[in-house]
Amino acid sequence: MAKSNVPAVAPEKSYKLSQFLGPQGYTPAKIELIRQTVAKGTTDLELAYFLSVAKGVNLNPLVKEIWCYKDNKNNLIMFAGRDGFRRLCLRDEGFISINSMEVREGDTFSISTEMGQTIVSHSFSPTDNERHKKTILGAYAILRSKRAGEVSEIVEWADMGRYNKGYNTWSTHPEEMIKKVAEVHAMKKFTNISSLYTEAEFEIKDEVVQNGLDEPKLIEAGQEKKAHIRKKFHNKKK
Repeated sequence: MAKSNVPAVAPEKSYKLSQFLGPQGYTPAKIELIRQTVAKGTTDLELAYFLSVAKGVNLNPLVKEIWCYKDNKNNLIMFAGRDGFRRLCLRDEGFISINSMEVREGDTFSISTEMGQTIVSHSFSPTDNERHKKTILGAYAILRSKRAGEVSEIVEWADMGRYNKGYNTWSTHPEEMIKKVAEVHAMKKFTNISSLYTEAEFEIKDEVVQNGLDEPKLIEAGQEKKAHIRKKFHNKKK
């Protein structure tokens, strides 16, 4: 079993961190597990901030509904995947459904806007047994919701050329991966949580975000909140 390069946290420090976080179900052992798996390289303050955000949006880092990486400028960036964003959507009473489909060469496809509404037109021959072999151009997702008695749609398009990583599951299941990107973008827009990102938006190498944010403050839940966390955390350590 490979050893982690992340230094272990002293038991006493873990205990104080768990005390700061309050009754969130994070024992010292769980805190250390989170640090070694989905929050690698974080300081105590950064880990406290990450877990506070996780609690605020009610996502579980232990099942990787939410995780974080550092970028090449040492900024902390928090991510959520399709399962995490879907859980956020399902908690909203206005959420109805989300559907997605890949678009391949030979399909008849268009996205247009009419009277302020986005219209998607997509057709292909259901008897085309060779369609699965044709080049994937991208995928779209349609999220339906109901607010104030009116049904509305969010339509997102993900271009294969932009998001295809060319490795791992992108090579074996490209249609599922590109549909996932489109779905997550639609769900992110619906939930309107600016502090969470998707891995598809960044280049990540060796668990470090290579193209970090130019404005790190965008991922902070307000400067006052972070300052409050910092002050409270340091008071707990005394």
